Amino acid sequence: MTVVSNTSPLLNLALIERLHLIDAQFGEVIVPTAVWNELTAGFDGRDRIEAFRDQGGIESCHRSRRSCGPSSSGNSIAERPRPSRTPSTSTRTEY
Repeated sequence: MTVVSNTSPLLNLALIERLHLIDAQFGEVIVPTAVWNELTAGFDGRDRIEAFRDQGGIESCHRSRRSCGPSSSGNSIAERPRPSRTPSTSTRTEY
């Protein structure tokens, strides 16, 4: 399965030295260029993130080269319309 990730899950797994869990769960991890820049901007976890990339665990997605993730319409994930969310109705008890 191909997934597109943001910074938080990858960085947090790198910090606790558990990036191998991604390999166990997913076939391919794609990150947008902006996410890659965030991952490599800091010092903490950077060496693990770069090593994981070098092992083929992460692919950085450049919009000019490849759309970020598969789509039947050919649109990248960033261009897909978001599903509308209906506001939840909560019940409130007055005392």
